Amino acid sequence: MNDMKTKYKLSHYNLYLPVPDTEDILLYNTLYGGLAVITQDENKILQELQKGFTFFIDNHVPDTEFIAKLIEDKYVVKEDIDEPKLYKTVYLQNIEQLFYRDASKILITIATANCCNMVCPYCYEVDKDKTILNNRTNDQIIAFIKDILEKTPHITKWRNFFISWYGGEPLLGKKAIEYLTPRLKSLAESYNMKYRADIVTNGLLLDAPTWKMLADNEVNDFQITIDGAQETHDKHRPLKNKKGENYHRILKNMSVMPQGISATIRVNVDKKVAKNFSTFLNDLTDYGIWPQNHKNVKIDLAWLRTYPEAGESDLEDRIKTFPEWVEIEAALKKLKINYYNEWAANNKQKPGKLRLRRLSPQFDDCHSMLSPHSFTIDANGYVYKCWEVVQDMKYMIQHVSEKYDPLKIYKLLNTTRFEVEKECPNCQYRPVCGKTICQKRELYTCEEQKATIDSTLINDYLLHLSDPDKTVYVNI
Repeated sequence: MNDMKTKYKLSHYNLYLPVPDTEDILLYNTLYGGLAVITQDENKILQELQKGFTFFIDNHVPDTEFIAKLIEDKYVVKEDIDEPKLYKTVYLQNIEQLFYRDASKILITIATANCCNMVCPYCYEVDKDKTILNNRTNDQIIAFIKDILEKTPHITKWRNFFISWYGGEPLLGKKAIEYLTPRLKSLAESYNMKYRADIVTNGLLLDAPTWKMLADNEVNDFQITIDGAQETHDKHRPLKNKKGENYHRILKNMSVMPQGISATIRVNVDKKVAKNFSTFLNDLTDYGIWPQNHKNVKIDLAWLRTYPEAGESDLEDRIKTFPEWVEIEAALKKLKINYYNEWAANNKQKPGKLRLRRLSPQFDDCHSMLSPHSFTIDANGYVYKCWEVVQDMKYMIQHVSEKYDPLKIYKLLNTTRFEVEKECPNCQYRPVCGKTICQKRELYTCEEQKATIDSTLINDYLLHLSDPDKTVYVNI
C-alpha cells in the first residue's frame, strides 16, 4: 500500500430512508439513481463519515469492501467534486445537445377542436369555445411549421416529427386530422423525418369507422380517459348532452380496437374510484379489453388533481396529500397485478410482475417547455408552449398566421430547472423533482414532492418485501 491519500465524502444527493417495521434503511441517490438496502450498522458507518474522511488507496481500490462498494455506486465521491455544479453542467449540456446542435426533432400538439362533448367539472380548460379547426387555419398551421423548419438553419438533420391530436375532444374535429395528416407527412418526408402521431381522446366517438380512419392516418398511439367504474366515470366525466350512453359506449368502442394500435387507459383516481376499482377491472374483462389485450392496452393511474381554475365545489372524495396518493396508488397497482395473475393462471398465460419505480435522475426536462421546436396550437390557431395552458390567453405566444419569430420564441426558453428554481440550487431532491419547470407549479409544494419521493420508495420496497417473485424494479 502506498502513502498516497485520497479524501472522500458522502454524496450530497444521498437520502437515508428508514423502512417502517423493519431494520432496513433505503439508501437512495437522486443524482446517480442508485438504490440500495443497508443495515443499521452500515448506516452508523455512513453517519460517522458524514464530515468527510481520508483513507489509503492501493491500485485505486479502498481497503474496506463496504466503502469500495459505496464508491463504485457513487454514494461516496471524491471530496473535490462539486456535485450540484456537475449536475447543472451535464443537464445544460444535454439540453444544448437535444435542441441546439445539428440534429433535433419537432413536437407539435394540435387541438382540432376547442369544444368537448363532455363537461368534466375538474377540467382545467374552463373557457372552451365551439371552434373546430377549418381548412384556412389548417393551411396556416402547415405554413407555420414549415417556417419553423426553414428558420432553424443550425439543425442540419431533423430526426423525428411528432404530432399529438388534442382538444377539447379532438374527434369532434376529425376532418382536420384527415386534412392535415397527408400534408404533415409530406412536410416530414421533405426533411427526411420519421412521422409519428398519437391522440388524447375521451373515446366516445371511437366507433369502428373512426378507428380505421385514424389508423389510415397513422395515429397508432391512444390515450383514453376512463375514470374507473360507471358510477364514478359518469359523475366525473358527464356528457354535455346529458342523454345517451357514456361509460359503456366507450368500453364498446374500445372492444373493437384494431390490431396494431396501442392504447393507454388513463384513470384519474379519487377515493371513490379506488373503492370501485375491482368493478372497473371486471368491466374491462367483460368487454375483452384487458387483461385479454394486455400487450396493447395499459392502465395508467393518475391522481385526480384539483385545478384552481375549474372552481369545483364537490371535493369530498379527493385525495388531499401526496403521501396519501402514493399509498392508494400502491394498493391499486397491487390489486391490478393480482387481478391479472388470476386471469393469467386461468388462461395458461405467463404471470406478470408488479413494476416498481426506481426514480431516475432527470438530465433534461419537459420538451414542451424547453424545446424551441415544440408547440401546442388550439383550434383558433393560437400558439402556446404547453397543452395544460391552452386557451389561457395570458400564455398565448402568437397566431399561426404570423411568421415564426425565433428570437421571440427563444426569449421564452429560460425555463430550465436551474433558471426557474433559483431558490433551491443545492436541494437533494432536485434531480428527481417533478414540479420544477411545469407551468402549473401552483399544484405542487416542495414538501409534498419530497414526501412523495420518500413514500414512493418505501412503499415500493415494502411491496417487494411482501412478494419479491412478483415484483421488478424499472427505471422511470
